[in-house]
Amino acid sequence: MRRFIGRIEQFVPLLLKMQEVDFAKAFELDVISLRSGNRERRIRALADVEGMLREGSGTLADRYVTADDGSPDVERSRLFRHLVVRIRSEAAIRRRLRL
Repeated sequence: MRRFIGRIEQFVPLLLKMQEVDFAKAFELDVISLRSGNRERRIRALADVEGMLREGSGTLADRYVTADDGSPDVERSRLFRHLVVRIRSEAAIRRRLRL
């Protein structure tokens, strides 16, 4: 669980860079729930994380990070995409296994 939470914590600054403050706050709250000892609370947080990272046009997962000048930041966007895929898939697996 620590690595999973670490990925989310690595993801939050990218969201802030993208000015996605509400999503960043939601992920931070989910981290608190994931660290709790309450299994049901963790499972709800996993479902929330999975839902926020669903695929599709116009979703959070479909966005990219920009540089200060407005151009695409290829390196950060690559990291963003990598984290989206890893976090979403791990959240789905953990939720299904009720971990």
